[in-house]
Amino acid sequence: MTLDELLAALTKLPEGAKLTEAIKALIATKETEIAQKGSQCKGLTKTLKESEEKLKATSDRLTKLHDHLGIDEDVEDLDGALAEAAKAGKKGGDEALLKRLEKLEKSRKQDKDASDKLLAEERSKRHDLLKRQTLLSSLTAGNAARADELVGLLSGMVQIGDDDELTFVDEKGQSVRVEDGVKGWLAARPEFVKNAQNPGAGSGAGGGKGGEEGGNIGKTVATKVAETAKASSDAQTHFFG
Repeated sequence: MTLDELLAALTKLPEGAKLTEAIKALIATKETEIAQKGSQCKGLTKTLKESEEKLKATSDRLTKLHDHLGIDEDVEDLDGALAEAAKAGKKGGDEALLKRLEKLEKSRKQDKDASDKLLAEERSKRHDLLKRQTLLSSLTAGNAARADELVGLLSGMVQIGDDDELTFVDEKGQSVRVEDGVKGWLAARPEFVKNAQNPGAGSGAGGGKGGEEGGNIGKTVATKVAETAKASSDAQTHFFG
């Protein structure tokens, strides 16, 4: 069953039209969010690439000057080495060239600092988006009420490793998969879980055909929404690496 077919079937249920519109709005919101993050990623990537190219050009020029002055690139006391070069009257050891070398060294450090800052900002934004998408997917799969609001509440319980692997730290301090952690958190707080019952024609205490079909469609809706959230996560991975 496709998403369109699912939504069409859902519309026929009591209050189904409202649920259909809510699901469509959620999907549209996530698609817009992906597009915005993709645009931000492209801008950051371009700026970072320009900084790296500038840093490489500065490093190349500085290397040539080091070779010209006979100073090792990894020398710890650059000021002392420059002073020795000037005293010894080494080739290129004149004051103007030494000042130029110092200026290039300062420029290279500034470029490196700017590049490191951009990398840190990009990594932070990518991690925040990854945590949000994973939590939203897990909360949706768990039939959580007001999933978007719960994402902010639970984000502090999610940790991310150097390899971008997410873990959920529960209230006992144990690290588990995000899906398992969210499931356990919701199980301990049923007030945050939507009422899965769907009253309407054909659904009674014994559970008629209408109730059974409504329950099946409700489960399918939850699955499709979870798949949509996962697609959002996959998209951010594609954009942000």
